[in-house]
Amino acid sequence: MKNTIICGLVGIILLCGSICTGSISVYADNDFNEGTYTVSVSNDMPMGKNNISDTALLEKQNGVYYLSLTFNVAKLDDIRLEIDDKTVGRQITEENGDTATYCYTLSESNISSPLPFVADVVPMGQSGLNSEIKVTVDLSSAEKTSDTVANRGERPAEFVPTLLTNAGGEYVLETGTTFTIPSATAVLGGESCEVTFSAYYVSGDELQSVESENNQLYLAKKGEYRIVYRANSPLYKTSAGNDTYTEYIVKVISDTGVSPLAKFEDIKDILPEETTLQASRITSGTLYNTAAERMKTVSDHYEVFDVNLYDAGGNTIKLSDTVRIGISENSEYVGEEIEVYYLNESGMLGKLTCAELNGYIEFETDRLGTFIVCIPGVAFVMPMWGYAVILVACVLVVAAAVTVTVILVRRKKKAKKVA
Repeated sequence: MKNTIICGLVGIILLCGSICTGSISVYADNDFNEGTYTVSVSNDMPMGKNNISDTALLEKQNGVYYLSLTFNVAKLDDIRLEIDDKTVGRQITEENGDTATYCYTLSESNISSPLPFVADVVPMGQSGLNSEIKVTVDLSSAEKTSDTVANRGERPAEFVPTLLTNAGGEYVLETGTTFTIPSATAVLGGESCEVTFSAYYVSGDELQSVESENNQLYLAKKGEYRIVYRANSPLYKTSAGNDTYTEYIVKVISDTGVSPLAKFEDIKDILPEETTLQASRITSGTLYNTAAERMKTVSDHYEVFDVNLYDAGGNTIKLSDTVRIGISENSEYVGEEIEVYYLNESGMLGKLTCAELNGYIEFETDRLGTFIVCIPGVAFVMPMWGYAVILVACVLVVAAAVTVTVILVRRKKKAKKVA
């Protein structure tokens, strides 16, 4: 009996170890031929494992692997795979309601290792909680379904440039005004990449090219304009042999009588004439990821904004004193305690004094750029080691109960013998 209890405890403790260290898989040294396979997949999320498919499509072509994973995008937002500080290339192959399938380009060495994903895990009624997720492909489970691979056109390179810009995904401006195109840079690992942009007017299903001058786009017509940033690098090649690239699209909605997302007041009379303000919500990208990381210990409910002032020539204004900025208040924030933070270029937060006034959150600042409006407070999230501690405690309780039971049984047997 004693040996049985000890063996059981050892087995459970080993299970606890596997929970602490994430998924454990046995990799077969398979020599994959070209074609399409189905494979089993596991992940180390302590809760919500079913937000990532447990089976996947694995394709091999010209020595390169393409892994298609399906995610619950209602619960996992801004999903990205980064290896050695480089962003892995991907295609969106299917979107269906709350699910989306992404196809990642991987080398043989990377497909054989746990894949380090980062995603915003979205609890009900909260902003995303930035989390690291290890996804493991069980190569030994591979079953071949075809000798060919799907025709998906040009597939992305193994790694793609990471584009860096303060530009939000969408702006709303008055028709007849000028939109200043925010600057952008890009890197691939430690290498800088070339960045270009093109401007278009959306006419039905067509994109009509429009000219910009000095990084300024005149919004002559109502409707939607698009700015397409493109970063290129010769370090990696697509399936068609072209330089690897990343594109980022900014929408500019031109209309009359629009309600501004943000406004400003020159309270110290320091701004030049014809100063204009541009503001946008930021919901994805490198800047948003930095903000999400910094807000982990501050708030579960927050919005990230880019706010900048430009002179008549489209140049970013550097403030010599304070101005008053107002950001349109989210209806969910009305009546709640609200805080405003400035996120500087080094990723540090600075808290600003703010007040609610006529539907805006107003604050004074001598710096422009990224601001975060939030309802302070963070819900408790059980860490991985917490589950292991609970499990170990349960093991000890069960072991104690078993030990007491064994002792009582032995005592009863002894009592019967005495009788």
